Amino acid sequence: MIRRFIFTLMILTSLLSLNLVTANANGLEVNIQYWKRSTQGTYYIAIPFESVSESQPLKDIYMISAGGCKIFTKGIDIYNSLQIKVATYAQEISWCYDGQKITSLSRTRWGTVNSPIYQFNGHIGNTESGGKGQALYRAWTQGSFCEIAPGMGCVWNFYPWVDQYVFSDGSYWGNAGW
Repeated sequence: MIRRFIFTLMILTSLLSLNLVTANANGLEVNIQYWKRSTQGTYYIAIPFESVSESQPLKDIYMISAGGCKIFTKGIDIYNSLQIKVATYAQEISWCYDGQKITSLSRTRWGTVNSPIYQFNGHIGNTESGGKGQALYRAWTQGSFCEIAPGMGCVWNFYPWVDQYVFSDGSYWGNAGW
């Protein structure tokens, strides 16, 4: 009798998990192949995001006649199977350009967690090429996060990454994954 109850409970749990896995995360249709399962049995999905905005250069430092300035943010949000955002890893590049070269540049990268059972362990990867005075700049970064189980410490690690290119004509490209 108890075995049958446990078996039925296991089947119901499996069906519920499958239903959550095929649910929409952040309103997007997703396929089970994009989900990862932690050692604790929690399902996660990573959803990339980006934003671009125009910015104004400091006019007393230089004037840009054929160019402009932009801020390009690319990142990835990690959601659990209940569609709750648990972590974010992102990078932002601010650059000015004149059509021939990048005239100024700055980069910021960060990781955040939204629950005490997750931890950002820092940046574990970094690649930069090109830059000020060049026609392009590339920045790739990777972060380390973990899921913490009470009394056990870190039980599952995940490693999101962000790759961005910005160009001297104001165009840009980026990708993110895990």
